[in-house]
Order: sequence, then structure tokens, then C-alpha cells
Amino acid sequence: MGPDCANNTIQRNHLHDLGGGGIRVGTADRPPIFERLAHHTLVDNNFIHDGGHIHPGATGIFMAYGRNNTFSHNEVCDLRYTGISLGWTWDIYRSGTRENIVEYNHVHHVMRVLEDGGGIYSLGLTPGSIIRNNLVHDVGTPPHAIGHGIYLDGGSSGVLCENNICHDCGHGGIRIQHGTSCLTVLNNIVAFCGFGLGIDSERTNIFQYNIVYMDGDGTPFAFVPEWQSYNKIIDYNLYYHASNPEFRFLSFTFEEWQKKEGIKDIWYTPRMDVHSRIADPKFVDVAARDFRLQPDSPALAMGFRPIDMTTVGLYGDAEWTSLPKQYQLPPLLPEERAAGMHLVEDNFDDAQVGQKPAYAAVVEDVEAGAYLEVSDKRALSPPHSLRFVDAADVTYHMPHMYYTSPIVGDFTLTVSFDLYREPGAMLWTEWRHTPGYAKVGPCLHIAADGQLLFQNKRPSETYLPAEEWLHFELTDGLGALSDGLWDLRITRQSGEVLFEGANLPCDPEFSRILWLGFVSSATGPAEMYLDNVVMKRVDGG
Repeated sequence: MGPDCANNTIQRNHLHDLGGGGIRVGTADRPPIFERLAHHTLVDNNFIHDGGHIHPGATGIFMAYGRNNTFSHNEVCDLRYTGISLGWTWDIYRSGTRENIVEYNHVHHVMRVLEDGGGIYSLGLTPGSIIRNNLVHDVGTPPHAIGHGIYLDGGSSGVLCENNICHDCGHGGIRIQHGTSCLTVLNNIVAFCGFGLGIDSERTNIFQYNIVYMDGDGTPFAFVPEWQSYNKIIDYNLYYHASNPEFRFLSFTFEEWQKKEGIKDIWYTPRMDVHSRIADPKFVDVAARDFRLQPDSPALAMGFRPIDMTTVGLYGDAEWTSLPKQYQLPPLLPEERAAGMHLVEDNFDDAQVGQKPAYAAVVEDVEAGAYLEVSDKRALSPPHSLRFVDAADVTYHMPHMYYTSPIVGDFTLTVSFDLYREPGAMLWTEWRHTPGYAKVGPCLHIAADGQLLFQNKRPSETYLPAEEWLHFELTDGLGALSDGLWDLRITRQSGEVLFEGANLPCDPEFSRILWLGFVSSATGPAEMYLDNVVMKRVDGG
């Protein structure tokens, strides 16, 4: 539907085996002529899947410049990039795009290859637009951890994002990018995502009456130590972490977080989550992803309105509505897997002394003295290594760094690294099938006294020396070659073998890497140095 298209209906179509996307509304030509914008188009009750085979950046439903269009009750899945996309300009530019509605769509298993997108994506000014009552899940997984559920990208402004459920998204449930403003995010559920809300914009946006349910390394907000400005309206939210009751809001405890203030105003001074709570929302069956609330849910007492997902997606006769259940998600082709895969080789020489590693994400508590930095103080392959500095009275997993380059395929992989521990330093490293703790692959711990331990801190009889460089090699099969067993070899620089073990057990369902981390888990002041992290493909297709 290009320029001059108006008052059209695209309804009950099955679009699949697509070189690009499914439905395109509006022109991407700039500047658009307002009188010629596609408008009042209804895209409703379509099943769009199995796309992006020739042009992987295509989306299931794409609207460039357009106004007063409605995208409803569609099921969109199995795409290499975004599911539903609105807008086509990265800056604050009046294009005439406005008052578009995205509602009651079921978007899942998208962002399978590319990154920087989401289940539902908005770009540029689109005042009066609404994203509501959508179910979005499995974005970026499998096999990647690189997608957001709802992504309000640069320039998005004047959008209401309400009553959506986003779960199992590799990065954020809802992401608000730089250059956005006047966004209202109300009454959404975000669960099992890398973070609940990513909010890079320093302009006023509203995030209220939402439920953020976390596990693993999940955090309420995309991690930075502190925002430049707290001029945001964030309140009446319910937060809960299933496995870490000491989770942080950025680098702050909940009590510290609630004291953060925005710009003082005559009528209102923003403070973070003053009326919010940390409590179990009491979903009906969180493991089965049933996010209905039990009658005694604390969210209801706080004003959260239950979200009815029974009318989401396709509607009509049983033959039509059952069609998605007959579709099996196919594996990615080898060239598609390779397009999104980067084997890490990191000697930390691509960053300056005092900076963070160039290719990894970092979690730390600088104020408490638990941090990491690129250092020239000690390196096995000069000039740099990565220095971990631990401290007393911080959580056991501070500081740590991790890689999220997805490693997927049918081959054997070796991850090697060099480690120097000062007395008392403790290392924890593991491969994860998901960003959370589920389905952990090769995993080892080094206790303060040097004892080598495995997953669940299962002890060995090996004690590793401190104050010298040791070389580690962890090897495991991925994909069809995964069997729940892995190998480990630890040597001194002289070549002396300190430990060699084959067929060490891990989770039998582990078959890919979406997270590979190195954690300083000391209980007091300690330092260690990491160098020469290398992923090497051993065999396979």
C-alpha cells in the first residue's frame, strides 16, 4: 500500500515463505507529502511467518510514513528481524506519521538473526499512536539474545504503550531509546527478559503500574551505574526477582533508588518508584507463562489492571485460528546462523587503561569498591589484561563481565583463557543456554583457597595456586553434538597439567551459548586478572 492508498483493508491472509516481509504500508521517501500518506488502512487477522529469506532486514508488517492506520489481531513469527515496525526517521522530524494503532497482535520468535530491533518497533515522531494489548515473546531467542519486546527507538514521541505482555526477550522487555519523549508506558507485564525497561532518554517519559518479573541476570532497568537525569515519572510498579532478592536498581538498593530525584518543579519533583513495591506478583503459573494474576496478587492492590489475552491474535473459525499451531519453527540455515555469530577473541588491547572491555557487558558496584577495568599492571600478553577488583559487603557476583555473542550450531567449541589470582580471589565462569541460569553448560568455580569446584559448587580434589598465570581450556559440543558432558584442562605456563578431566557433567539440555560470563565472587577485598579469552571452533559443519 504505497502513496495515496487510503481506506483499504488487508484481512485474513496467510503470507509465508517470503523473501522479504509480509505487508508494507506507506512510503519511505523523504520528505513525505502529507496529502499522499497512506491512511486509514486496516491490517487485521493475518498470519505472517517464515520470512526474510532473501532480505533478512524485512519485517512482517512495515509501515514507513503513514497515519490513522490500524494493525490488529495478526500473528507474526519466524522472521530474521522485527515483527511489526512503525515509522521511518531517526530524528525529531515531522513526517505526518501519527495516530496509528497496534493492538491485539501475537508476535513471537522474531529477531532470529539480526539485532537492534524488536517484536514491535517504533521509529520517529508518531504522536497519538497506541501500542496496546499485544502478546510478544521469544524475541531474540532462540537462538540469539539480541531483541527487545517493544522497542521505542529514536524520535518516538507521544506513544501510549499499555496492557502488553512481553516475556522471554533476550534484551529488554520494553526499550526506550535516545531522542524519545512524552512516552507513556502503563500496565504492562515484562517477564524473563534481560531487563524490564531500557530508558536511555533524558527527556520526560512515564513508566507506571507495570510488573517486572526477573530471573537469572535480569534487572529492572538496562544497566548503567547512574542516569544523567532522573526527570522521569517512574512509580506504582511491582518488581520481583525469582532467584536474587538483592537485585539492584542500576547500582542502587531499592531504598537508595527511591531517594533519587529529578528536576524540581513548582508542582512536582520526580522521585523514583516512591509507591512501588518488591513482591511476588503471584501469577497463576509463571513456569507455564500463564501471567494471569491470583486474587491476592499485590499488583491488584496497587492498581494494576488484569490483562486479558484471550482475544489476542487470529479470530474466526477453528480451521483458521488453529493454523499457527500447525506450523513448526524451522531451524536456521547454516549461513543464517553464521550471520549472527561472532567467536570472541579478546586480549583487552582494544581499550585504553582504565576503560571497560570493548566487547563485553559489565556489572559492578564502583561506589562499594567492586569494579573491573582494563589494566597494564599485569598481563600475560602485553600490554593489557582485565583487572577485577572485589570488595567486602557486596553481592557475591560483583563485579562480573559477560559476552552475549550467540554461539549456535552443530560443532565443538573450546573456550580458553588465562587467569592470575591474588590470594583470596575467587572466579566463577560458566556458559549459559539462556541469559538466565537455566540449562547451564560448562561451569567452574575457584574458591578462596584455590579449590576447584564445578556446577552447584561440586568440589574436586584439585587446588590451584595463586600468584601465577594459569591457562584454562573448556570444551563442549553444541547443537547436535551436545550431550551434557564437557572437558576441562588447566595448565601452568610451564606446560605442567594441574587438572585434566573428560566427560564432566552439565545440564543435558544445554546446546548453545547465549551468555558466557566471568564473575569475581570473593567475599572480601581481592584482585584477579583475565587475559586472552578465545573461542575456537574445533569441528563440525
